[in-house]
This record gives sequence, structure tokens and C-alpha cells, in this order.
Amino acid sequence: MEAGFWSVVPSLLIIVLAITTKEVLLSLCIGVFSGCLIITSFQPVTAFVKLYDVIISKLTDTGNVQVILIVTLLGGFIGLLTRSGGASAFSELLVTRTKSRRSAQGKAWLMGILVFFDDYFNVLASGAVMRPVSDRFLVSREKLSYIIDTTAVGICSIVPVSSWVAFLTSLIAISFKSAGIEQDAFQAFISSIPYNYYAWLSLIMVGLVIYFSLDIGSMPTAEKRALETGVLCEETFGGGDS
Repeated sequence: MEAGFWSVVPSLLIIVLAITTKEVLLSLCIGVFSGCLIITSFQPVTAFVKLYDVIISKLTDTGNVQVILIVTLLGGFIGLLTRSGGASAFSELLVTRTKSRRSAQGKAWLMGILVFFDDYFNVLASGAVMRPVSDRFLVSREKLSYIIDTTAVGICSIVPVSSWVAFLTSLIAISFKSAGIEQDAFQAFISSIPYNYYAWLSLIMVGLVIYFSLDIGSMPTAEKRALETGVLCEETFGGGDS
């Protein structure tokens, strides 16, 4: 069927629900089901069957299984690092060398740049190590999340030895093949690095936010709450003390 405008409804629904409920997984599930409803001309039973088929097809896809395994293994490694006390010891070392809130945020940014070989590992490792440091200086979890996530995505998409390279290179190779272009995909990726404006600007923006204390979006509210009350995150925010 020709969905027309309805084709953008699932994406819009996911965004709105994620922002209002702070429940990303639930929002994604509802969004996917709404897409199945649209595809099946709003027949609920058929939509559930379609949803089941979609889930099975995605869980049996080799690429998706690899991503799930990688994330699970990385999460397990970070859990081991945390439970063994390694992350805590490193955090305590950083605390002794950190003198201000700006310094704590700057170290989170620097660590994100140094752990460039995988974005998942970057976020998990930087979060585990830098959270106690930023907590000591009352940096809100919202701002720490912005620093870590934005830095990880930016640096991993421009460093040619990150796990993103294989994925991006494969996309370039497929596009070149379909267009009949005879050029090495990896060399094309290397050539495109200076023009990856999003990655460069995101990294620069994080540095500017930290250096000039440019709290954007909901950061001013979060930072004021952290400084005045000591509450580092909202109850609905997924960065609680667990």
C-alpha cells in the first residue's frame, strides 16, 4: 500500500513518546507496532502477526546478532571492571588530579576521544570511569551523558581504525558497486574524513560547551538542580545511582 504521510507517523510517535515518557524501548516497540498497523491497513491481528515476523527476522539476522553479542560482551566486561574495583580505582586517581567541575567535564571529553576504537565501548567505559568523578563535582548526569555520547559518536566516525570503519566502508562499497564506480571504498572513506562536518563540529561543540559553560537545551535546569540540591539526575532519567 502507498502509505504517504502515514510513513512518517511511526518515527514521529517514537520521538514524542521517548521525550514525554523517557522510556526509549517502550517507545520503540509502540512505534514499530504502529508501523505494522499502517502496513496492514489498521488490522490489529494482522499487525501483531507482522510484528512477530519482523522481530523474528531481525533476531535471526547475522548482523543484528553480532551487534547484540558485542554489546552483551562489552557490557559484561564493563560490569567486571566495575565489580573488580578497577573502574573505581581509576576514578579515584582521576579525582585526585581534578580540581574543578570544568576539569571533570574536560577529562570526560578527553577520555571519550582517547577510547576511539568502538563507540559502544567508549560510552560504557567512559561512563563507568567518569561518573564518580563528575558526581564528586556535582556535574548533572544529563550533561555528562551529552559529553560522553556526543564525543563517542563523533570520534568513532572519523578515526580510520574504529569499529565504525568496517560498517561505513561496506555502505560505500555497496553504493559504488550499484553506481558502477571503480574505487577502493576504504580510500574513499579516508578522503571523506575532512568533510565529515557533523563529527568535527560535534567534537568542537562539546569542547566549547565545557570551556565556556554553555549549557544548552535542558542542561541549565539540570545543572542548577545538581548544584543547588545535589540531585544529579531526575527520577525519570536513566542515569540513577544504581
